[in-house]
This record gives sequence, structure tokens and C-alpha cells, in this order.
Amino acid sequence: MKKKGRKNETTKEILEALLGPDEQAPELLPISEIGLLQTPNAAVQLALADLLGLQLAAEAQGLILDTSVFRYIWIPDASVEDHGLVSFVLNSVISRSDINYAPDTAVGPIQVVANGTLIRMNLQGLCPLNQGKDLTE
Repeated sequence: MKKKGRKNETTKEILEALLGPDEQAPELLPISEIGLLQTPNAAVQLALADLLGLQLAAEAQGLILDTSVFRYIWIPDASVEDHGLVSFVLNSVISRSDINYAPDTAVGPIQVVANGTLIRMNLQGLCPLNQGKDLTE
């Protein structure tokens, strides 16, 4: 005895049944355009890779980089609105500098990295008072 169900229906038929006859079904993305969502573990790996890249670049110039002053904020969808929101919070709550920094500058304490999914902040730039002693608070 075979059960009749939705197994034989196409996705379009299922959407039409759910939406009704007068509503237009949304266009579906092709499978090739659907990407995997980032996980927190992947974000940590990206941050580590970025930090190691900074350290290697500094060592190549004969400099010593204090990596303890860098922090990362993960933005899974990499939206410009979220970048602006993070920038606003960092400038208004965290920063002790007189300058408001935008995350889209090449140099500065707030930088967008990893294709926009991470924001790197340099606490020495955000808290420049007393040669960084302000960071101990």
C-alpha cells in the first residue's frame, strides 16, 4: 500500500500550496549560490590567521608586535550596517580617543578583515592615554 504524500511534488508545487493560488512564489537560489554558514570555530581560526599574519609582517620588518592589544568581533553576515553599528559602539563606549574611527580605513584601530566577517580592533589606538596604561582598567 503506497502512501500519497509530498515526495512526488516539486518545490514549486509545495510553495504554491502553501502560498495560495494568487500569491507569487519567491525565486529560489540555485544550489551553487548557497554557501555554508560560518561557525564560531571558523571565526576564531580566521582571527588567529589574521593575527599571525600581522605578527609575521612585523617580524619581517624587524619589529616586535604586542598581540595582546588586539581583539576581534565576529560579524557572520558581513553587513555594512553591522560594521557601522560596531564602529559606533567602539567609538562611543570603548574608545578614549578624541577621534572617531571608521572601520573602512586602511590604517587605524578599527579595521574590517576576513572579507568583512571580522572587525579587528587595536586597543592601543582606541585607548592612547598614558602610553597605554589606560588599558589596564
